[in-house]
Amino acid sequence: MPVYDPPHFRSQRGWLNDPNGLVYVDGVYHLFFQHNPGGNTWGPMNWGHATSRDLLSWTEHGVALEPDDLGWIFSGSVVVDHENRLNVQDSAQKTLVAFFTHHDAEAAKRNAEGGFQHQSMAYSLDGGEHWIKHSANPILPNPGGVQDFRDPYVLWHPGSSAWIMLVSAGVCVEFYRSTDLLNWAKCSTFDAGEGADAGVWECPVLCTVPVEEVNETRWVLIQSFMPGGRLGGSGTRYFIGCFDGYVFEVERARLGGSRETPDNWYDWGPDNYAANIWANLPPHMPGPVSIGWMNNWVYANTTKETPFRGQMTLPRSHSIRLIDDKPYLVSEVAFDGVAETIQEAGLVEERIRFDASKSCVIDILCDGEIAVRVAFDAASSNFRFDRKSSHPTGDGEGFAGQFDVPRISSADHVELSIWLGAYCIEAFIDDGLQSVSVLLASAVTAVKLTH
Repeated sequence: MPVYDPPHFRSQRGWLNDPNGLVYVDGVYHLFFQHNPGGNTWGPMNWGHATSRDLLSWTEHGVALEPDDLGWIFSGSVVVDHENRLNVQDSAQKTLVAFFTHHDAEAAKRNAEGGFQHQSMAYSLDGGEHWIKHSANPILPNPGGVQDFRDPYVLWHPGSSAWIMLVSAGVCVEFYRSTDLLNWAKCSTFDAGEGADAGVWECPVLCTVPVEEVNETRWVLIQSFMPGGRLGGSGTRYFIGCFDGYVFEVERARLGGSRETPDNWYDWGPDNYAANIWANLPPHMPGPVSIGWMNNWVYANTTKETPFRGQMTLPRSHSIRLIDDKPYLVSEVAFDGVAETIQEAGLVEERIRFDASKSCVIDILCDGEIAVRVAFDAASSNFRFDRKSSHPTGDGEGFAGQFDVPRISSADHVELSIWLGAYCIEAFIDDGLQSVSVLLASAVTAVKLTH
């Protein structure tokens, strides 16, 4: 039987985790990522680099940013300096500016009181091929005593004519403003009223997202937590609200769920973390487009992938859907102009529609054996995912070998889309209202529906 191997990006060697510095420029999508080229477990962090013209086929390049005297290179973002505000542009080529965290590993071992994570910058004058670290690094030093001070995400806010930087700072995200990309002033803090209960905050992303069927947009903060995932381990949530260039406020009355039982998960499975979005997206692409790391920190260093370890999800475009006047973030697999070549690339989507009043079982097979069983219980409107026979670590009773996903929609029919991959599946429930990313130890070959 054929093995479906969708082009989930993975490095040709070594370790991969968070996507970094996603940016589109001159017809090319750039994907940078946390990378240890010298080993297949987490270690000295570099920025790896890959490019694509369609988000389907990827070309991996050499390491873009390497550790230096200030430390390892942790997660961050890239922007296009269209107006040369950094004042380094030397040709018609627009400057790319990368923001990242310098992590002083030796100071971390000593648990240095002044903090060991600082925000730094590099810039590229040739479209991302070569990078120059700024002489003023770190451009945003640790305020003192904050151990988890990292993952700068930068965007332009046209309403207040300023660059905005989000930085994860322990149990909150801090907002900074700048007009020159070099000097930053803190303007606010956001913690969703949850503090330490949600775990350490990581990899914040802020963007505007269109609302379906109406001519509106909402500000969405995508925030990762470790621990703090829905199933334990790491996980990512989103917050819908308003942003004036200084303060982000949640539309609390409009967000479904509660602090105890939130339904604002970016992904409902165990294996989607640190999602990031592409900056400078071309206008023909629908909504913001993101990609996440398909893994969980509970077992990331022990998965059975080989010779690499770590892969990305498929790229996803996003919108907001109103259900009973509550807004939900919707996800849909997104490529750029390659609909006619998706199957040629070995990418297979299985679409299933069934009556929500009837229970059913969906088996996802590997060489005729069940790799994942998805059981829908009509009485409780609940999906149960069972991957014990193909757990990514080989331990059938390990973390999230079996887990439930309560259905949000109350529509009469369930719409289910499952993308098949080597070492993974990605399921989308009710036209992307909920997504479920599941890492496996084997390649799937077929889908079988049993009512």
